[in-house]
Amino acid sequence: MIPTPDECWEAEFQVLWHVHGGSGINMTRDEYLELTIAQRDWLLERIAKQREDEANEIRRSAKG
Repeated sequence: MIPTPDECWEAEFQVLWHVHGGSGINMTRDEYLELTIAQRDWLLERIAKQREDEANEIRRSAKG
């Protein structure tokens, strides 16, 4: 399936965005544009998993 322009922009945003607190991937837009589609897709899946893991850890910490 060919991604829509919005899906391409969203993928770029997800990889390049640094969440508050500084976590995230430190990659320039030029570096991002050099990725293969497979590399980009892997990063998107891994970023989603990392964010979920971090959110779960914050919830666990809040419960004491």
